[in-house]
Amino acid sequence: MNIRVLGCHHTETQSSRLSTLLIDDHIALDAGAITTTLTIAEQAKVTDVVITHHHYDHTRDLLTLALGGANSGQTVSVHSTQDVLDHLQNHLLDGSFYPKFTENPNPPRLRLVPLQLEQPKKIGAVQFTPFAVEHSVPALGYLLSSDGGDDVFCTGDTGGRFARILEKTKPTLLVTEVTFPNSQAEMAKLSKHMTPKLLEDELMQIVGTSSAPASILVIHMNSAAEPVIREELKMVEEKLGIPITAAEEGMVLTV
Repeated sequence: MNIRVLGCHHTETQSSRLSTLLIDDHIALDAGAITTTLTIAEQAKVTDVVITHHHYDHTRDLLTLALGGANSGQTVSVHSTQDVLDHLQNHLLDGSFYPKFTENPNPPRLRLVPLQLEQPKKIGAVQFTPFAVEHSVPALGYLLSSDGGDDVFCTGDTGGRFARILEKTKPTLLVTEVTFPNSQAEMAKLSKHMTPKLLEDELMQIVGTSSAPASILVIHMNSAAEPVIREELKMVEEKLGIPITAAEEGMVLTV
């Protein structure tokens, strides 16, 4: 499984993009940085988008991806649970911003595909299994599995309480968010996001067990606080004894 980091930030700047992972060149996990990052030729390869939750920074590029699809005539499948898809259909994709791409043109540019919690769905060569995670709105984390590769669990946006999922799934790589520095712990708890210390507390529950991931990739960092977050993550890495990498746009992993 090839994972390319298109965006790994909570806020966008000239040099930072919103959180999006591109898997095997044709599956996007979230849609914050698809068309802002990929060339026209690369966009045409995207056949599926898997959504963690309906917040704008994770869904924005669905519209521009569909608009660009006029060049290829392809239909992109958008996968998530029904409650997330309903919110997208009733708001972002309702035709008030851009054409109603789930209906027009012919064939439609977007096709909504409902997923069931904890029921695996094969998309290309990768199996996606959605799990409910704690956030301010209904949200999903995904276990990604492929033949011959290591399992990856992506929490999406979350305020924690995902150690129980790791105990069940035992992924080799954990991709998770750290939005705020430790000094903004109250804001993180209010908005149900993570800080380095909250990540440490969550993973201390499973350190030393078979459920602990071999490595961790951190995304969804607030751009303004990123230097502090990176330094605080180094201290968490020392305490947990697990390698932690703060992601960068353009990073590519093979798992």
